[in-house]
Amino acid sequence: MTDVVRHRPAEAAAGLPVASFPSRVRITRVRVLACAKAPLAERPRLADAPRGDAMVAGLAPRSGLALERVAPHAPPWRLARLRVDISARRATLSRMGVAAPRRKLSPGEYLELERASEVRHEYAGGETFAMPGGTFEHSAIAANLGRLLGNALGERGSTALNSDMRIKIPAADRYVYPDGSVVCGRPEFEDERRDTLLNPTLVLEVLSDSSEAYDRGDKFAHYQTVASIREVVLASQKAPRVEVFARQDDGSWVLRVYGPGDRAALSSVGCDIVVDEVYRGLLEAARMAR
Repeated sequence: MTDVVRHRPAEAAAGLPVASFPSRVRITRVRVLACAKAPLAERPRLADAPRGDAMVAGLAPRSGLALERVAPHAPPWRLARLRVDISARRATLSRMGVAAPRRKLSPGEYLELERASEVRHEYAGGETFAMPGGTFEHSAIAANLGRLLGNALGERGSTALNSDMRIKIPAADRYVYPDGSVVCGRPEFEDERRDTLLNPTLVLEVLSDSSEAYDRGDKFAHYQTVASIREVVLASQKAPRVEVFARQDDGSWVLRVYGPGDRAALSSVGCDIVVDEVYRGLLEAARMAR
């Protein structure tokens, strides 16, 4: 078994896109089919190949490389095909973004890595997913909602939190970062670090093209499994629209939709927010920019 690093000259010679090969892979068998106009006995040895091919040719003694006539009229050093059987043991990500097999993380391992990372990741059943950045509108709407909630809560004993607060969803084996949340009463945390909330009362998400299906589907379903969550707020960034899903005493959920001129009632935290204030100046500026 032989390690090969950046066999880019051979890829280019074979007419294959350089980006289609991993930066570092472990190869078990390599067979190079080369074109040669001269008879087999007169062809140059692999070891005499130009430097660009030597990175592959150098494997010949150990990897069983073989030259065969496949196109008699082609130049002798133009590789026609390169067939590679790859063992993906500890392979890194390829330049095409194909994920290499990797061991799943435990919740404890995820938290240890996340706390040392400069990039936030959500956790789902042992896998982690980097959180993408948002648009100007997304950021502003989330900030406005947090500010309005904080002002409305006042001295009610509830606290508005921004997207830095991670929330654990035990039933789904997940850790997520909502765009905002509210906790009423005494907050409960997973450990002494106080960076993973267990008992949010309200969570809010600002919808985007890339996340709307997830926010409305799986993520909303996961939020429903957290007994402390009484309301889920979804805010559009395309129109002045705020949706409030409220848990009822019988476990069902009721949706109320609020638009321009409305005050969105948030019964779980005992306050409401003015929809026009959430979107003030944002949508008009976005339309003008287009």
